[in-house]
Formats: sequence, structure tokens, C-alpha cells
Amino acid sequence: MIEAIKQILRKYPNARVLACAPSNSAADILVSRLGSTLGPDEMFRFYAPSRSKAHIPIELLRYAHVRDDGSFSVPPMARMKRFRVIVTTCVSASVVAGIGLPRGHYSHVFIDEAGQATEPEAFVSIKTIADNATNIVLSGDPKQLGPIIRSTVARVLGLEKSYLERLMEREVYDIERHHGTTWVMCHLRSGERVIDMSTLLSSSIVKLVQNFRSHDAILKFPNERFYGGDLQKCADPGVTNAYIGSQFLPSRDFPIVFHSVAGRDEREAYSPSFFNIDEAIQVKAYVQALRAERKFRTGGSLYTFSFIVSLTIGRLTSSDPQRRAT
Repeated sequence: MIEAIKQILRKYPNARVLACAPSNSAADILVSRLGSTLGPDEMFRFYAPSRSKAHIPIELLRYAHVRDDGSFSVPPMARMKRFRVIVTTCVSASVVAGIGLPRGHYSHVFIDEAGQATEPEAFVSIKTIADNATNIVLSGDPKQLGPIIRSTVARVLGLEKSYLERLMEREVYDIERHHGTTWVMCHLRSGERVIDMSTLLSSSIVKLVQNFRSHDAILKFPNERFYGGDLQKCADPGVTNAYIGSQFLPSRDFPIVFHSVAGRDEREAYSPSFFNIDEAIQVKAYVQALRAERKFRTGGSLYTFSFIVSLTIGRLTSSDPQRRAT
């Protein structure tokens, strides 16, 4: 998605992009990675006025607008119109319409992690700022766990299914049947030039199939169950095989550990996020044990670990048992 935004901005000088993500942390990642080519005069990161500066990565503050009283806000309209990229959470995307920017001002609306956003979240930007000429790009995986819905009523009414997943269930987005193409219906007014319909056929789905992170033993089940065997193992064997033979593996050549934890979800006051301290302690114990094992050299990043600590997590509420299991 980052590369797609960069190429659009490079190819189309007048392009304007509204990039959204379900969470502040995901939106911050977009800013940090786009920041390698975009400066504060080109990109704006909107934070809700209630958000504390203490929770913002210090290197991202230069992309935000802070009032004299220390609260976050938006710059004057003239400057807002000059930004090539605006980054917000999905819900906060309504701010651009709220301050008076017209529909169609943004040529592209990108929604990151669209498989995890609820459908109402995804539609905030689409319904408030897009027009018939706006390009909508959903980036995500409908085969992974969808939105976490804790309300039984909301789940029964269908909010557990993301907008991306609902679209992918439609015939027009059937990759096997239509090879990922979209038929664009063209309405021409009297006297307009006839357009060659062959130019209106374009690829509507880009499927990323190269996996650079997982050992084949980890990749095998989801690849066969959800992705039709399309995924390609491209990770460095020096990393994925680093812990083959570890004493913590029930099978020395199979780098997966299943460890059941009977923990309880907890939440700090005024925070919407849940955590399970028992699971965190168990993962920490494995990490410390691996780092202490002199037979293997462990880097500082958790991504260097070549096995999975698979925890039984009761808070995953997907209605699909197969998906919940993965």
C-alpha cells in the first residue's frame, strides 16, 4: 500500500490521497513509512483533540498540527488543500468533510487493514468525501481474523464481517472465475465520444503471494486452507531454521509450540484495548529461555524467532472455527 501511494504521487502530480487505518498505531506506521519521501508540507497526520502528545511518537509530531494550548487540531483550510496526503484513523476521516473540504478533493482513498475494520468504519471516508470519480483502494486480507465485535447483538446483525470480506464474496470479485477483473459500466450523455470498452477493463485485485516471514511448517496450513496453495515461501532459511533442534520444541524439526494458557482478559481504565497478562508472561518466559540458550544466537528483534508460541485466546470471537483456530 505504501508503494502504491508513492507511485501514484510520482506519476500524477495533482493526485491527493486520504489514507485511513482502523487504529492510531496502524495510521502512525503509514506516516512513518511515507515520511521517507514526504515532508510536513506534503503530508498531514490528523490526531483527535483528546489524544495526548505523550502517546505520539516524537518523530511524527512534525506532521501534526498542535494548538497553543497543546491540543491537536487541523491547520487552516488553505494549507489543508495543499497537502498531498492526509492520514487519519477510519473514524476520524470524517474531519476532512467536517471542515468543509469538497467531495472529490481526494483522488484516492486508501483504507489499510480493511479486513479488520468494521464496515461502518470503512465507510466513514467513502461516504463523507468520495465522489463518483474517487478511486477507493482496500488493503487487507479477508482470510484473516475480521473485526473484533464484542456485542452479541452487533455480531448477529453482521458487523463481524468487514466491507472487504463482503465485497470478496460477490461474484464480480471472484478471482478464480473472473481472473480479478472488473467490468466498468460507462454511461455516456448524448453527443459524447464513444469510449472503447476494452480500455475499461482493469485488474481490480492485487494478491500478494510472497511470504518473507514464516517457516514452511507455519505457512502450510493457511496456505492450503485459505489461499489455494498460492503463497510462496521466500523467508531466509537462516532465520526460519534458526531454532530447529531447540530443546523447547516437542518435535526438534517442527518449529511450532502449542501452549494452552488459562488467562483472563483485562482492561485498564478508559482504555478500549484488552490484554491478558498470563499470556504475556508465558511468551516472555519463552523469549527469555531462548535468549539464554547458548546453542543459538538470538537477535534483538522478536521477528528473528523462527517458531510460534500458539496461545489459546478466548477473546477471538470469529464465528468461523477454522479461522479462529489459526
